[in-house]
Amino acid sequence: MFRPAMRSLLDTLDDVDRRDFVRRSTRRSFRAGDKVFWQDDPGDSVHLVARGSFVASVATPLNQTVVVSVFRRSDVFGELAVIGAEPRRNATVSALERSETLSMDAEQFEEWRKRSPQIDRALVRALALRLDEMTQQMLEALYVPIDQRVVRRILALHEAIGPRATDDWLHIRQEEFAAYCGVTRATVNRVLRKLSEVGLVELGRGRLRVTDRVRLLEMVD
Repeated sequence: MFRPAMRSLLDTLDDVDRRDFVRRSTRRSFRAGDKVFWQDDPGDSVHLVARGSFVASVATPLNQTVVVSVFRRSDVFGELAVIGAEPRRNATVSALERSETLSMDAEQFEEWRKRSPQIDRALVRALALRLDEMTQQMLEALYVPIDQRVVRRILALHEAIGPRATDDWLHIRQEEFAAYCGVTRATVNRVLRKLSEVGLVELGRGRLRVTDRVRLLEMVD
């Protein structure tokens, strides 16, 4: 059964901690395709998604790009480089659409964490859910048929843009989407065209959108 991942951080905190996070943060805006940071950049800030959605990808030793996670409204990303042993980004994060984050530098983030033990507990829960999501993706890559896997990824991205998106298009290139599905571009192109022919999705240049969510859900439930 398809279940979109939920990693809301601020929603698990009390009003005082939430207001303090916002007070310490700087709002940043991104267009579709903009990079928030690159893999191996210094890890000097944490981001919370205020609007829109983002995708995290890593480069492999074979110069391939693998999409490892999608972040939506209220998700936090970049915290591992701030609280980890080595302050380096372990992935490149890009905006999937016109998006905004609340960005907090490492020093402010450390001060904010000291406010309450509840904050670190919420961070641990968010990281645990992210690990669970990545584990599910790995299992799907091994055992779920390709067509069904592509549909699951479409639905995950569709849920990620949410009701506050400026439009309902998923702004992602086919090679990026293929990496997210763990298949070749030719394979993902074949599946997307098949879905388009039966009216489940609509394809555009560097983008796609869901036109029949109910039928897509029926394919994976």
